[in-house]
Amino acid sequence: MKLSLSMSLLAGLVTAHANATCMLNPASPVNNDNAFLLVEQPAINVSAPPWQANAIYHKGDQVSYQQTVYQARWWTQNETPGPTWVSWQTLIQMNQTWSPNSAYQQGDSVLYQGHIYLAEYWNQDQKPVQSGAWRLNPGTEKLLNTQFVRSGYSCARPPSDFDGYYWESNGLNALNMADEVTNEVLFDYVIIEHDETVTVRSFDARIQDQTCSGQDACNALLGGVFHEVEYLTGYSYTYQQSHGTLEPTPVPTPPSPDSKASPPPANTNSGQRNKMAEQLAPSKSNTNNMPTVVVKYCNQAHICRPIDL
Repeated sequence: MKLSLSMSLLAGLVTAHANATCMLNPASPVNNDNAFLLVEQPAINVSAPPWQANAIYHKGDQVSYQQTVYQARWWTQNETPGPTWVSWQTLIQMNQTWSPNSAYQQGDSVLYQGHIYLAEYWNQDQKPVQSGAWRLNPGTEKLLNTQFVRSGYSCARPPSDFDGYYWESNGLNALNMADEVTNEVLFDYVIIEHDETVTVRSFDARIQDQTCSGQDACNALLGGVFHEVEYLTGYSYTYQQSHGTLEPTPVPTPPSPDSKASPPPANTNSGQRNKMAEQLAPSKSNTNNMPTVVVKYCNQAHICRPIDL
């Protein structure tokens, strides 16, 4: 669902928030310079049975071990799948995090420093960015260069409204994917992590006055032909912040002229002054209600582009 911000909305906000100063945050592109990818669910062949030490395996047998699928090169028993034993070869891995201890075959796909790489040939302990054994997955750049836009509004009441000891603000932040002319929809679903709450939504779009949900359905509408695509799945939330206290700064009561106060011991003067300063200072209670929000746009391979909102 998209949020449309306009001057009429700003006028309504000012009316709704008496004495507040409101400002629209017009749609602005998300900076892609530090964009990266992550993988929610590395793809494995879950149909392969788990490896068992006492079982006897023959050439071609497949097993799963530590989220990886292996195939026996020849007869083997009690040899743990992995780089230690050559009896096992790793089948094509999809988008798992690269590890120097793993051996990779041609066509394996790994996640390394926020990018997806493809193995050009068998290799081990060769970092994807430092070796010709790897090449960048062509789809990586498409995902990293996808354009998103932020928008919203903010309203604030000045400290003068509260005798100078307190301020408060509230507003709304929104994120959407920028509409474009394309022949391919790159995302399938959206994960929203709002503080400790996680929700998953379908990725919806409108193409030639038809609405679609998910990568397959939307690409079927496109049919490989360039069309204007309006992206419908976004996220927005409201927030409130405050700082200080509504209680006025306490004013110390001067001693009566007739009162007699004994001077404090010389070695406690500093402590007494510090304690009095603490008592006279206005109490501060910060209420920072800005949530932690991360929106992840993911494709069918569970490769996701996370964006902090």
